[in-house]
Amino acid sequence: MSVPLAANDLAERRLPNRLIFPTYPTLLILFGVAAVVEHQPAAFVRSLVAMLALLVFYGAPYLARTGLISGGDVKLSGLLGLAMGWAGWRVVLTGTFLCWVLALACWVVPAVLLATFRSADRVTSGSSSVPLGPFLIGGALIAVFLNSWL
Repeated sequence: MSVPLAANDLAERRLPNRLIFPTYPTLLILFGVAAVVEHQPAAFVRSLVAMLALLVFYGAPYLARTGLISGGDVKLSGLLGLAMGWAGWRVVLTGTFLCWVLALACWVVPAVLLATFRSADRVTSGSSSVPLGPFLIGGALIAVFLNSWL
C-alpha cells in the first residue's frame, strides 16, 4: 500500500482517499485483534493516541493554511501514527523526525542551492507544494526497521 501511495503522490501530488480511507478500519481491526490475542491493550491504546497525536501535529499547519501540508498528508499521518504507535513512542518520534529530515534533504536543500546559483524565478515557477507522502512513508518505514535493531 505504501508504494502506490508514494508513487501517486510523486506523480500527481495527491494521496487518494480510495487508498487511505479503507486502511483506517483495516488497521484498527488488525491492531485490535492483535491486542486481544497478544494481551497488549496498552499497545492498542498507544496506537490510537499516536494516531491522534500525528493527526493534530500535521493537521495544525494544514488548518492554518500554510501550504506546507495537504489534506492527504494529514490523513496519511494518522495511519502511520497508528502503525508506528504499535511499535512504541520512540518509533513515532523517530519516524516523524526522519520524515522531515528526508524532505529537507531531498527538496529544501536543492531548492536553496538552485535559488542561490540560478534565477529565483526558475525555482519558484510551477507548483510550490512538496509531495510529503513519500517522506512520511519513508520515515515511518526506516523508524520501524531501526526499532528492531535498537
